[in-house]
Amino acid sequence: MILINSDYTYWRLFMRILHVYIVIIVFFLTAGILRAEEGLDDINDDYSSVRTWTSVRGQEIEAVFVKMENGIVSLEKKDGSAVCIYLNMLCSDDQEFVRESDSEEEDDGGGSDAGKERKVAAGLLSEREIKWLQTKWVDDRTGKELIFVADFGQRSFDSVEDRNLISRYVKFRKIPYYLSAQLVEHTVQPGKEEWKPQGGTIYFYILDPQTNVVCKKSLSASRMLSSNKHASPRYKYGYYGEVSEPGEYTAVIWVKDSKRGDFGKRIRVDLDYVKMP
Repeated sequence: MILINSDYTYWRLFMRILHVYIVIIVFFLTAGILRAEEGLDDINDDYSSVRTWTSVRGQEIEAVFVKMENGIVSLEKKDGSAVCIYLNMLCSDDQEFVRESDSEEEDDGGGSDAGKERKVAAGLLSEREIKWLQTKWVDDRTGKELIFVADFGQRSFDSVEDRNLISRYVKFRKIPYYLSAQLVEHTVQPGKEEWKPQGGTIYFYILDPQTNVVCKKSLSASRMLSSNKHASPRYKYGYYGEVSEPGEYTAVIWVKDSKRGDFGKRIRVDLDYVKMP
């Protein structure tokens, strides 16, 4: 009887351990299935907004809207590949959809901080306005392109004629910079390519590393193209200025166009003190 009871006890202990193992295995299997279902739900949610996008030429693709920046719409197809297209190359319905989607994202982002409100109140561009600046516009009927070209950076000196300027900047601890911008019409014809500067007004402002405005101006496009008598031989055109402290500076440059949307871009560069060669 003792042996039987002992075997029976071991048998019950074994069955209990086996039961625990089965419960653990079932738990992890169930959790794995639930996670897999959640993953499928996430995938379905990601692509629930898939729509058919149509270009002004009638070409169609199915994709999800990702973002819009600098006049360029980013889309993602179901296979994960990215597609980028200029906003003005989409049909009017798709353009309206992008504008509404972008507005909803801005609303979800919450209010701006005091610094941003101060800058907008001062007549500068908001983050949304900068985001909507475009660098290229294409007329599908004529094939003409409008391209916004801009540059911002520190002036460098590499000639004997520049030594007086170098000495001045070193002595007074000033950092010279240049800024140029132009809206150009680009036309390609058989055997001929043309670049025609457009008129209008160039607007720009420069922020220091603490986001304080150090320069804010509006100049005519012709002024940007005219020769600057104070410039060194290397820098003949554009606007020239100075800052006092080194660091990362931001220039926001744009041209207003009521018919085709505003053109422009934001450029960030590091400026540092000039050194004698």
